[in-house]
Order: sequence, then C-alpha cells, then structure tokens
Amino acid sequence: MKESPVAFAQLPFFVLFEIAYALWIARKKKVDLVHGHWSIPQGLTGLFVRKLFGVPFVISLHGSDVHGLDFPLLRALNKKVILDSDACTANSRATAARAQRISGRSDIRIIPMGVDIDFFAKSIGRGSNRNHKGRKDKIILYAGRLIDVKGIEYLVKAFPAVLEKQANAKLLVVGSGPCKGDLVSLSERLHLHDKVVFQDAVSQEELVRHYSVADVFVLPSVTTDEGETEGLGVVLLEAMACGVPVIGSAVGGITDIIKDQETGLLVRQKDPGDLAEKINRVLADEELSLRLGKRGYDFARERFSWSFIAGECLQIFRSVLEKRATPVGVDGSRS
Repeated sequence: MKESPVAFAQLPFFVLFEIAYALWIARKKKVDLVHGHWSIPQGLTGLFVRKLFGVPFVISLHGSDVHGLDFPLLRALNKKVILDSDACTANSRATAARAQRISGRSDIRIIPMGVDIDFFAKSIGRGSNRNHKGRKDKIILYAGRLIDVKGIEYLVKAFPAVLEKQANAKLLVVGSGPCKGDLVSLSERLHLHDKVVFQDAVSQEELVRHYSVADVFVLPSVTTDEGETEGLGVVLLEAMACGVPVIGSAVGGITDIIKDQETGLLVRQKDPGDLAEKINRVLADEELSLRLGKRGYDFARERFSWSFIAGECLQIFRSVLEKRATPVGVDGSRS
C-alpha cells in the first residue's frame, strides 16, 4: 500500500467483502469458534461474527498489527479487538507487551508461529551433516522481505569487516521488496560486487538448498522510527531446524528465539561493527558453530514445532468454548 495508491484505495472493499463473506460462512456452517490472525482487518471481521451470531472469537497478534499501526484510529480499533475477543494470543513477549500497553489487557497468552521441523531437518540433515564438505567459501545467508524493518543495510555495511577476517566469505541475500535497489547500490558503493549475491524470493524447497550450504544465518532486524519491529522471526526457526547457527538483533520477538550464546548470538541493532564481529566469531570457531547449531535445533523442535503450537492453540479453543458453555447464574456468576 505504501507503493501503490491503487492498493490503498482497494483496502476498504477488501475489508467489507471479507466481513460479508465471513458472516455468510458463519451462518451457513454454524461455526463454533472463529480464530482471527492479525487484529486489523481480520480481528474486526471476527468481532462482527461474534456480535451478530454470538460465536466465540480468538485473536492472534503477529507483530506488525500492533507494532506498525500506530495511528489514533488504528490504535483504537486494535484496543477494541484485543479487549472484546474471548481470548488473545501474541507471537512473542514483545508483541504481547505492546498489545497490553495499547489495550490494558493482562491475560494475553504467548503462542508463536511454528515451523515444520521435520520438513527442514529431513531435507538436509543436522549440524555437521550439512553439505559443507570440500567447499572453501563461507556463506552468510539472509532470507526474507527486503524492507526497512529487516535492517539488511547494516548486514551489507558489516560485510567489508567480515572480509578482512574471512576473505572467502560471501553474502547471499534471498528475497524481494522495495529496498532491493538501494541495497544493490550500497553493495556496489562498498565494492562488494562479487561478494554479495541477490536472489529473488524462492520456494520453500529451494530455500532449503540455501540453508544446506549456509555457514551462518543472519536476521539484522531493527526498530524503525515509527515503532515497527520484528514480531518473531520465523526464518530464524527455519535455519535452526536445519542446524544452521543463527545471529539476530536484540529487538522484538527475536529475543524469544535466540538465547544469547546458547541458541544463537544476539547483536546490537543498527551496529555493523558488532554484527561483523559476531559473524566472524561463528565463521572462525567451528566448535561454537556446531554447538549453536545443535542447541538451536533442539530448542526449535521443543518449543516451535507445529505439533507443540497446535496443542497450545487447542487448549485456548477448549477453554473459550467451555467458558461459553458454562451456565450463568442470576447474580452473573458462572456455576
């Protein structure tokens, strides 16, 4: 919408038709519960279904809906969605804290997005089994949207210092977005033409192949001037599922994934020097690399597998439905 006035003009129609279709489905199927993802606009859709049909409504917040929509009207709508839902979940502690500041609601439960651990682990193996044998290059990988909040410019700015220690290092940037042109120009100004490779967004299967050759995965996200930041960082979990050591900025939900020195390394945001130092540490220390890769894999499997996340969501659904089914006494209490 930032790039296209036409897309912005289409937004009201998108919201109206989403609400209309959701109401039609709720009436036709006699649904028992609505689970909305992102407070705006899906949260508003869920509230309409709740108000008109009395269907319990659960909202899940994913970060950009509370961190990036900091206008008075949107903040007011966010507050209403969060407060009026039967249950509210957030994908990280940072998202939950922001939602609590907006709404005052204190019972927000943290349920992150999950990752298909088996898909990644079985595709390329783990840790020392990754496909590095006989290869001289050191591959630093970034994958994701090329937008301001991801902070990729600081990774590019860090790379000359990485090359001073690791002359055979290469940076692979996989993804598309409005910042790509500026990032390509920046790499050219820093004379990194043959050291930084840009590739458009790829399928999950092809992304696995990139993980399989990566020596370290980096997510250098930032908090923008508008307050937007990383809600969680699912690409970190994908890399960890592949046994790849990870580095990320200490912002937003990234700190829920990376326990510094245990499941990965944390860096100061917008600090190319700190970023280069941590990358060089991982590339130079094989024992550290293997330890971070193994612990990261174990942590991702334990806390972020879809089976675990599904169980957490099921508990929420059951709790909401049981509460709705409990008879209410004349004094307003539930028996």
